[in-house]
Amino acid sequence: MLSLGARVLAGACCCCRRPIVCRMRGHCPGARAPGAPLFPRSRSGSAPASPMSVAGRVDRFGAVTVHLEPKHFPPQLDEVTFQKLLQDAIVGWKAEDRVAVWLHVPILQSRFISAAAHQGFTFHHAEKDHSVLSLWLAMGESRLPSYATHQVGVAGAVLDEVTSKVLVVQDKNKTKNAWKFPGGLSDPGEDIGRCI
Repeated sequence: MLSLGARVLAGACCCCRRPIVCRMRGHCPGARAPGAPLFPRSRSGSAPASPMSVAGRVDRFGAVTVHLEPKHFPPQLDEVTFQKLLQDAIVGWKAEDRVAVWLHVPILQSRFISAAAHQGFTFHHAEKDHSVLSLWLAMGESRLPSYATHQVGVAGAVLDEVTSKVLVVQDKNKTKNAWKFPGGLSDPGEDIGRCI
């Protein structure tokens, strides 16, 4: 016997395309009734919810991170539809003053990379099973960090010999009451002596 929240869907598995009967809510995005909408209705029930709004998360710096997981971007979603969804999302994110977008693309969803590139995304880095694309939305040159292979931190000690006081600073986005010598990260290829 099925619980009240469960439903029975007949269809093909999104992974192996074998016939299935799904008794669990949201088990398989490929198992949908013929003619059913590609995306679920929004909470208000008026229009389908965009997978970009469902999968996107805003970080503390004002950038949006979207993971292109199959549960939000099903196999039957074609590249043209994805490009339109992404284009509309970019317009919305710019209106919300978001600074950048990080797009995490699993290797099995790589068909969407070309559509993202047409919207201005570039490769940031790749791992063995996914790649990350980025798009700078704010004005001016991108301030997104390069993918870290290594970082060289530099700091300088400033001592007032008359008062014996040392200059310390506090980072804007770090923990409160954490003081340090002024400094930061050197740029790739920068001479250590020049960056202090």
